[in-house]
Amino acid sequence: MHRLIPLVFILAACGGSGEKDHTRTVTTTTQKATDMSEEPSPQSTAPVGPGEKERVPEPAQEFAARVLKTVKSGDIKRLASMVAPEGVILSPDVHIDPEKDVRLKPEELLKAWEENRAFVWGYEAGSGRPIEMGIREFFKKYLYDRDYLNAPKVATNERLGRGNTKDNVKEVFPDAVFVEFHFPGTEENGGMDWSSLRVVMKKYGKDWKVVAVVRDNWTP
Repeated sequence: MHRLIPLVFILAACGGSGEKDHTRTVTTTTQKATDMSEEPSPQSTAPVGPGEKERVPEPAQEFAARVLKTVKSGDIKRLASMVAPEGVILSPDVHIDPEKDVRLKPEELLKAWEENRAFVWGYEAGSGRPIEMGIREFFKKYLYDRDYLNAPKVATNERLGRGNTKDNVKEVFPDAVFVEFHFPGTEENGGMDWSSLRVVMKKYGKDWKVVAVVRDNWTP
């Protein structure tokens, strides 16, 4: 007679925790509760091996706030570490031309900042004059012209400002997620002084990487 020896399998669930970022994320009634439904990018990492801990993906708005913090402070080394391998597009408006707009890879961003390199970033609405200036001035004048970290409205995958410029961000980055930080217009200016800043990002495995930082405002 054969003896049957029962096998007991013990399943152990591993949880991971990374260093917590203390950047304050603004949440409002416009924030969608569907961050977890964001489409993952085609890139993926290898399965978690024995003894490894699985990391929980960072919420999109928390990552976007961390990106804005680097833009505000000029911490380009940290910003470069968040940039996608193919580079980040820096645009003064929501109509993106991926062939002509300035796109900088991480190492190119670092070098451009160090040299304060000048680019033609786009063209002014109305006059059509080229926006040509050093990268540091561009950050202050066109990317972080207001304190977007403390913007009263924040939303994920939703355009809060409505201007005349054609918004093609989702066409250029169909598998990306964007977070918009928005200042509504004031009554004394007929609502036309509104402005927004968007952080456009994609998933690389468990990590977000920024593919564009885009400003949006009223245009004639």
